[in-house]
Amino acid sequence: LDVTTIDLASVRLEEVAPIRSSVNDVATPVVNPQSCECNSEGEDGFDDLIFKFKASDVIEAVGDVSVGDIIELTLSGVLNDGTSIEGVDCIVFVKKGGKKD
Repeated sequence: LDVTTIDLASVRLEEVAPIRSSVNDVATPVVNPQSCECNSEGEDGFDDLIFKFKASDVIEAVGDVSVGDIIELTLSGVLNDGTSIEGVDCIVFVKKGGKKD
């Protein structure tokens, strides 16, 4: 997917709009996207669309969470031609400053 074909104004994470976005090659896709596994393979030569969301808005949208919880979230939007897109990924809730405990 060419990330430049995504209508940025349409993107939502659990109905939460991003506060900013950028394009950069930062990650390689996970081999098994049905699992909540990550990889550390880094760049893959393809641009990635990176979004920043206000954490408190995401927490409000998903409900009661605790530090260390792993939750699957849905990212949705549309392409510039009107085609709907949707993807899921997992996040780990951490304390402010990036620490789980």
